[in-house]
Amino acid sequence: MEIGRDCIGIGCGALIFDRENRLLLIKRSDKAKVRPDEWSVPGGKVGFGEQAEDAIVRETEEEIGIKIKINKFIGYADEIDGVWHWLLLYFLADQNYEGQPVILEPKKHVNIGWFKIADLPPNISYYHVVLPLRILGLLPIVNKEIEHPETIVIGAIGYIGAGKDAALDVIANEFNFRKVSIGDIARDIARKRGWSSSRENLHQISVEFFEKFGKDYFSRKTIEEIEESCLKRVVVSGVRTSTDVKTFKDYFGKRFILIFVDSSRETRFQRLMARSEERDSKKIEDLLEQESEEDLRFGISEAILHADYTIKNEGDMAHLKEVIVDFMSKLDL
Repeated sequence: MEIGRDCIGIGCGALIFDRENRLLLIKRSDKAKVRPDEWSVPGGKVGFGEQAEDAIVRETEEEIGIKIKINKFIGYADEIDGVWHWLLLYFLADQNYEGQPVILEPKKHVNIGWFKIADLPPNISYYHVVLPLRILGLLPIVNKEIEHPETIVIGAIGYIGAGKDAALDVIANEFNFRKVSIGDIARDIARKRGWSSSRENLHQISVEFFEKFGKDYFSRKTIEEIEESCLKRVVVSGVRTSTDVKTFKDYFGKRFILIFVDSSRETRFQRLMARSEERDSKKIEDLLEQESEEDLRFGISEAILHADYTIKNEGDMAHLKEVIVDFMSKLDL
């Protein structure tokens, strides 16, 4: 039985500040089993029969060689990531501790440092740094009332073969945006289970996780990825449902822009025939049926009504690039 996978795991983390109110962080190795290449706080597993406060004191001494005293319990969070489930307990350490912090487990950690909250490094852990700092009130809790002042997120929605990903690729390549995909989360779950990424398997995973964690699960996980990677200019592939749209708009406010990429059914069918993927419809009647099934499943036509802009895509890639460049220039991004 693997803790955190076959049964819930209990983890703990310590927020340690020095006299200059700098936070102590350690960077995980890119080969670490959990959250590789991320900056995190010291911490680890709570052993069976072990008090949580004793566990964080032990883990901190094992990882960085200092003996801390607990000031207070900060709070907790559930880290649910596909096949993993950990309950994380956060503690604030007293500023008086014994010893000097050094890396004692070089296979797990590659760097250590003190950071002002205003100057946190890139690639900090969402669950192990961002969330406890928010609980302490040291980072803003972003919701529909508080926008990300710098982050711009652009999503694309449309029917099969409309060129949604092609449009996002142009934005990413021409305007220095990073592309993330909502669908990659389900594909990663399939990979961990040893499944292929067929439409049927991904649909089964979607239904399962919607029922367990809510219909906003995959969009929430995508937002976490954006947060964890400290991304400022992002395009999001895989927006399909009104819940997806609402989740992004509630979180990023006016900084989330949804584009409806519109193409006629005839144009879309010709594109599917040209790319000739196994999953694509081979008859226009089949395309109509596939669209109806997806609309019934995801409510795409309803979600499209929430789009901020519409881009017509009836030509080739060169024409689409011209349209996107003109569109982005008008947005002044």
